[in-house]
Amino acid sequence: MQEKEGVAKHVTAPEYRLAHIVRDAGRLYMRALQKRLELHNISFGHWAILRVLWEEQGITQKDISLRTGLMEPTVHQALVNLEHQNIIQRERVNGNLKKWHVFLTSNGKQLRNKLEPLALEVNQLAETDISEKDLEITRKVLLKIVNNLEN
Repeated sequence: MQEKEGVAKHVTAPEYRLAHIVRDAGRLYMRALQKRLELHNISFGHWAILRVLWEEQGITQKDISLRTGLMEPTVHQALVNLEHQNIIQRERVNGNLKKWHVFLTSNGKQLRNKLEPLALEVNQLAETDISEKDLEITRKVLLKIVNNLEN
């Protein structure tokens, strides 16, 4: 990203590629949330896993990997760390010795009330001084881009 008089190029140049703007926005969203999560000793990768487990518990490591888009070895190490922090517990279910099923502890469940407001704060910060109409258009356009690229 080149700078012109102290302003990032994508701010001043309309021809700046949309993919770069989306990447930069995503990176900055992640960084802003990560700073807030670190105050609770939660990494961004752990956040992704917790979001899945708050919606459905008892799923396998592979299920978590598919839902978060993280590689299985990454998920495995994150689960080990979360288990050490007493946020999750892993159990074998129905005598299946191959698969571990992941459940939140009471600590893991309580984290939701502490962490979700941090994500909402980042979203509100990002949406400051943008009209509802512009936000609605942006959502529609980005969803269309996602759909186009998924096919």
